[in-house]
Amino acid sequence: MQRDREVNRKLEALGFTVFRFWSKEILTDLDTCIKDIMVYIETGKNDW
Repeated sequence: MQRDREVNRKLEALGFTVFRFWSKEILTDLDTCIKDIMVYIETGKNDW
């Protein structure tokens, strides 16, 4: 998890927005994963 935080900080410093999903989430609840991304695209805000 520490490595994830470090990678997130580096990517955010470069202007990226980082979304992290567990593979199980993508396999079992893809609609919610897509919804989270779409909410961000439409509003610029994370819904979580």
